[in-house]
Amino acid sequence: MKVRSIVFNGKYDVIEKEIIPVKHGEVLAKPYYIYLGIVEKILYKGLEPFTKPIIPGSSGVVRIIEDPSNGELSGKIAIISPIGPHGILGLDVNGILSTYTSINHKYIAGFINEPRPIHSIYPYISYGASIGKETYGSTLIIGCELDSIITAIYLKKMKEEEPHIICSKPIKHLKYLGFNIYREPGNLAKKYDTSLINK
Repeated sequence: MKVRSIVFNGKYDVIEKEIIPVKHGEVLAKPYYIYLGIVEKILYKGLEPFTKPIIPGSSGVVRIIEDPSNGELSGKIAIISPIGPHGILGLDVNGILSTYTSINHKYIAGFINEPRPIHSIYPYISYGASIGKETYGSTLIIGCELDSIITAIYLKKMKEEEPHIICSKPIKHLKYLGFNIYREPGNLAKKYDTSLINK
């Protein structure tokens, strides 16, 4: 069976090759939804070293086609996390931006019945909320990537705290959500109990 993948090696290309047999501990999956965000931005801008060439696609939702280990995962719909035992998907090891992909089962974050696009960012939602739980008092968030936004939403909704966010290029929806956005630190309070820095 032929598999088409998007590959990054300083520029993006579409390649087609024969599917590689799935190894023990991996599953063969067909992606439903793929989130392209912070990891792909890091990759494209060259902010971190990466394995060349690499298939992007750090998180998403897939249907497991084959589970050679014992078959119990075959047919299930799984949420894929960007972080696992071999590093970050789409940066350290191949991601899921292919017609079919083989992936280590330890990158599976959970299972769902009805896949929707929002499920592809569930690992980021979980991470952002877990960071929010660890904060205390007044909070400053530097950066406006997805995990920063989720942490800010968590603080506002669950802890009823209003974080201040420094964002060099403010995103419109942050203002719609009612957050205090600053382009530079000049207008900020002099002291914060918690500071979060995201790339």
